[in-house]
Amino acid sequence: MTSLVRFLIGADPPRIGGRRERVAMVLAVVAAAYLAYAGTTYLDLKSGLPWPLCALGGLALGAPMALIATRPLLAWRLIWPASVITGVAVQAHHRTPFSWHPAILAAQVAILFVVARRLPYAVSLWAWASMAGLVCLSFFPADRLPLIELITLITAMAWGLRGPHRSTESRVARR
Repeated sequence: MTSLVRFLIGADPPRIGGRRERVAMVLAVVAAAYLAYAGTTYLDLKSGLPWPLCALGGLALGAPMALIATRPLLAWRLIWPASVITGVAVQAHHRTPFSWHPAILAAQVAILFVVARRLPYAVSLWAWASMAGLVCLSFFPADRLPLIELITLITAMAWGLRGPHRSTESRVARR
């Protein structure tokens, strides 16, 4: 149960720092700007919402990507409710196989990957479960199982890549 509490309100892992983090932050901000634009235009085309709400929704979908390098868990906590709200608006107005611009789905998966890579297994399992729930809420029944298989594979890859010697906790313990 403590993993759920950490998933919901716990702190992000410590920052790595250095040049790699600065480069990752710049790339994340550029990606966030693109995602905000893509999310806004997609919502404008598919949701039937007035343009100011589309812009707000696009910003809510894109902005979490800017946090992926330094605060992945916070990024997940921000993109998940934004995805639910905007996805429901799209599905209610323009029943479509995609609730968001496909790049937003890629951003969700990227954030999930970083969460699974940097946080304990039990915490990242909650992120996986919330993504599976999001898929079930937002996609046609025929698309759900393949997408859940995809996010399961990506989560497992993140777990496999981190290894015991690369985990955030062992880095902190060595310091």
